Amino acid sequence: MSAIIIREGKQVKTRIILVALLLIPSSMGMAQSVSMKGESLDKVQVLALVLGDVPSSRVATLVVERGITFQPKNSFLDLLKKVGADDGVITAVRVAERPPDKPDPDAGPSRDAPLDRDQILNLLLTGMDSDVLTDLVSSRGIDFEPYDEYLHAYQIAGAKADVLGAIRQAGQSKLGASTMTMTAHEAMHPKSAAGAPTAKIVHMSGEMEATRLISQAPPEYPQVARIARVQGTVRLAAMIGTDGSVEELEVISGHALLIKSTIDAVSRWRYQPYQLNNAPVEVQTEIDVRYVLVN
Repeated sequence: MSAIIIREGKQVKTRIILVALLLIPSSMGMAQSVSMKGESLDKVQVLALVLGDVPSSRVATLVVERGITFQPKNSFLDLLKKVGADDGVITAVRVAERPPDKPDPDAGPSRDAPLDRDQILNLLLTGMDSDVLTDLVSSRGIDFEPYDEYLHAYQIAGAKADVLGAIRQAGQSKLGASTMTMTAHEAMHPKSAAGAPTAKIVHMSGEMEATRLISQAPPEYPQVARIARVQGTVRLAAMIGTDGSVEELEVISGHALLIKSTIDAVSRWRYQPYQLNNAPVEVQTEIDVRYVLVN
């Protein structure tokens, strides 16, 4: 999940991943900074970025600034080249920092634990038989929500329909049918009930959708919240329209004193429109805006 961080108080210098550093004078003559700092990227996230519409220069920047969770072996680098990664992205992956306290995902899945994103990709890259991998996913389950961009990455890496179906089913078992995402094909050709409208909606993780942010009005830290020393995260469910504008926002959680300023700002954000098969589609996602008081 990506997060926008609003810091109030003295001027704070923060490295920004997805947006340039923005300094906003407050009514008290101080400054606020808005930053987006995400966790290190795993293999599937890097592959999904390359497969998406994110410019190569932005992918390389994200990889270097955020680091990666894995050792970039030749099999993965070859896959990146196959799907169109340029030399800048390949070099960024080679030189990106890997957090020393992270376990090596290439060590393989433990005996009973659910599979994570990287482990499934590693097994695909080793050429594991489709039936065996399907059984493994079905028996172990997964520890992530199978967003569309991840399923597409697996398909490019060689996952067949039965493997993708097992991943979707595992996600449904873990998260419930109400949160199940659609594949790209299902988004364009949904099996709607007779007489029901045909929906063209893709569920995108907040982290991935944040890479498509092209215009951002930073929220103001409400003065009453500053006085009351209120801080915390406002989480929104968002619907991004086919033109990239924010069409719908729903509050999932957050302090009442922070909600209005968050909605006022986020409603003016614009994203790069998302397309499937050269047709624009709406995107469901979540947005985190975190307010932090700095002494």
